Amino acid sequence: MASILARTALGAGWIFAWRLASRLLGLLSTLVLARLLVPADFGLVALAYACGATLDACLNAGLDQQIIRAPAPSRPLYDTVFTLNLLRGLAIGAVLAAGAGPLAGFFGDARLQPVLWALALLPVLGGFANPGAVEFQRDLDFRADFLMMILPRLLGVATAIGIGLAFRTHWALVGSLLVGRLAMVAMTYVMHPYRPRLGLAAWRGLVGVSAWTWAVIVTLMVRDRADGFFIGRMLGPAAVGAYNIGAEIATLPASELVAPIARASMPSFAVAGREGGAAAMAESYQRIMALAALLVLPAGCGIAFVGAPVLYLAAGPAWQAAVPVTAMFGLIGIAHLFGNIGHALLSSQSRMRQVCAIFAAGTLLRLALMAALIPAFGLAGAAVAACLGFLAEAVLMLRASAAMLGLSRAAILRGFWRPALAAGLMALALWGAGFGQLAMPGSVAAALAWLVEGVGLGVAVFGGVTALLWFGLGRPDGAETDLLRLLGRAAAGLRGRLRRGRPAAA
Repeated sequence: MASILARTALGAGWIFAWRLASRLLGLLSTLVLARLLVPADFGLVALAYACGATLDACLNAGLDQQIIRAPAPSRPLYDTVFTLNLLRGLAIGAVLAAGAGPLAGFFGDARLQPVLWALALLPVLGGFANPGAVEFQRDLDFRADFLMMILPRLLGVATAIGIGLAFRTHWALVGSLLVGRLAMVAMTYVMHPYRPRLGLAAWRGLVGVSAWTWAVIVTLMVRDRADGFFIGRMLGPAAVGAYNIGAEIATLPASELVAPIARASMPSFAVAGREGGAAAMAESYQRIMALAALLVLPAGCGIAFVGAPVLYLAAGPAWQAAVPVTAMFGLIGIAHLFGNIGHALLSSQSRMRQVCAIFAAGTLLRLALMAALIPAFGLAGAAVAACLGFLAEAVLMLRASAAMLGLSRAAILRGFWRPALAAGLMALALWGAGFGQLAMPGSVAAALAWLVEGVGLGVAVFGGVTALLWFGLGRPDGAETDLLRLLGRAAAGLRGRLRRGRPAAA
């Protein structure tokens, strides 16, 4: 199982590298285009893209995941996935094209219609993607996945800047999206030898799981977008903005650490199940959870105590209302760990009906609490409702994961009691040192001092307590050991690359 853990960690590293590279390239494109285009250009394309993305999400059945789960995927399965994806892309494109005129009239901007016509090509192009490329995820080869995505991103950015410099029009953004999608599809054929054909021979085996996958996607979309509806209706648009930016800052550990680990874990659990059965999956789950906790718990706990200076430096003093939201969401980071990785585990074994039931229960609780708490407590009530919804999902995911793997919940929790204790003591130290206040700092200098001192104290306490516990208990095998092994492999790999790149001695 050590090899599966190492491959999962390596896969999460490549996913993190892709997210970082994509964000940096996006920032470069935005900085250049912000000087060439007007804000209305960005808003126009963002609105058109949101229409297509919403429709795409509503019709997403997760067909590619069936290839990852299948014990021995066959040509009929690949061809059926290709055909259904193509039909789905054509349907979405047709609906977008047909609705372009009415949507342009609804939003009162005639320029929206040709933009929607152009963006209707995105799902059509995506439908032609080679399903064979999904094998990279099935085989835990996320390096190939990274290479397949980075070139289209680079071409898209180059296209945006080139058209922007030449014509200074919103078509720079549209062209970037189209070129990036076309290049992505082309890369699936360049990097994988499989050549799909039209066929629906395996459709019966896809219907049940895909229907529940679609239900999960829709449930999550309702969960994540209902907050804005409730807050906007009861507290107004300004409160929606404060809630969104506070939650986004607080969930950075979840989005940038847990999400890559969970994405790499889903095919890893499928591989463990195929190669070693339930026992192998149980060991993989426990080790992945413990290693993720070692990284995520201090990050989530820490952001709760330094959220105020981060918000001040990132958005300015006008966002004071977002500080309590950041603190609450940061402290509930453990819920994202159980929720995301539990979702990956159950999905790897096609238990999508169970996943849907868990998310539906969490969503219903969240919405009921929103309706009850927002009128009484305002934005803080909305944050409490969302956090309790996440916590309920985490408890249900832990219960379902333990039952599927034949483990007790206590056995799973014992796997990372040391990181949990270290994170708790770190929180107490930060609180005792005065970092628990919810008021914004008064200046940039004060914000920087707060951030540097808070991070320094948090790292020192968490690192020191973790080391003392680990060494004091005789360096037991666990998350600390796995982390050191992975760091050792990474260092050895880097030394090997440096030696190979060094010129031979004369």
